[in-house]
Amino acid sequence: MKRFIYILIVGLVVLLCSYSLLSDGEDLSKKVNQSIVLGQESGIVEAMSSDVLLNIQGVESNYTKQQAEQVLHEFFRLNRPAQFLCTSGHSLISGKLTTSDGKCYNVEYTIRIVNNQEFITGLYIH
Repeated sequence: MKRFIYILIVGLVVLLCSYSLLSDGEDLSKKVNQSIVLGQESGIVEAMSSDVLLNIQGVESNYTKQQAEQVLHEFFRLNRPAQFLCTSGHSLISGKLTTSDGKCYNVEYTIRIVNNQEFITGLYIH
């Protein structure tokens, strides 16, 4: 009987931890998607790892958070978002960004777990 209770408790703990990890990822992608549609680079950068790979319209490089914020600020200054439709996602989130002047961009970002926390490790806008 003790063994059954022990297995039940361990199973519940594993289940709750798994749910917590999955829901946190959904929360992270929801926050990032909201920041994209609002053109708020600070919300995106907040979710980034300390070093991140950015590919913005064919220009690819590794950036610190501060540099990434500047690059995204300039992109959003020139391309004011009107709509962002997320088409797929889990660890690779994809979507289509439409700007206020009608331009469309494919947006993808990767989420990785680093030290038990989820971070964006790459962002691609093309």
